[in-house]
Amino acid sequence: MAIHFEEIKVNSVEEFMQKYEEGYLFYNIELDENKRQDLFNYIQSLKDSPFKYTCLGYCYYYGFGVNKDYDKAFYWFEKASNVGDTTAQYNLGSCYENGEGVAQDYKKAFYWYEISANKGYVKAQNSLGYCYEFGRGVSQDYEKAFYWYEKAASQGDMRSQYSLGYFYEFGIGVPQDHKKAFYWFELAAEQGDEDAQNALDNLDY
Repeated sequence: MAIHFEEIKVNSVEEFMQKYEEGYLFYNIELDENKRQDLFNYIQSLKDSPFKYTCLGYCYYYGFGVNKDYDKAFYWFEKASNVGDTTAQYNLGSCYENGEGVAQDYKKAFYWYEISANKGYVKAQNSLGYCYEFGRGVSQDYEKAFYWYEKAASQGDMRSQYSLGYFYEFGIGVPQDHKKAFYWFELAAEQGDEDAQNALDNLDY
């Protein structure tokens, strides 16, 4: 399923869930504060499933209809990850990377990002690229970083698009190519990435 990266506003719980199932990112779907409790209650009422666990994780992580609680977010993301939910596996990796609800552990972050990335989840592919670029939880490897950034960038992830532009600009993990750098910076800039916008202004092209 393709991910929609743009923000969107909805007016009801039903619309929220519909957009989430269509591939919009949970935190990019705007719902009035007074309806977030209804959203949480609806998710709680769902039949037990990896989908429900992941949604509960998001609610606790972002404070949707409930007090923000990283410990509980981690619990639900882990529960969903252990039964194969790709999105939760990415989020579990993020919790380990940032030490949210669990002790920071870059190796475990990499482990979960890799599982999710290999299943095609674009946000995990970007994070895996980042791990390889900076040697977080794995040996630094620019060629592998480029590989994963390229996979995510081709699916519309603007941070990966910026990273590809950067790699092409300076010849990191790939031959230097300012035309390709411009191409990827421009795609990221069009999505509002400020780093890419600044890079376009400074690129010797």
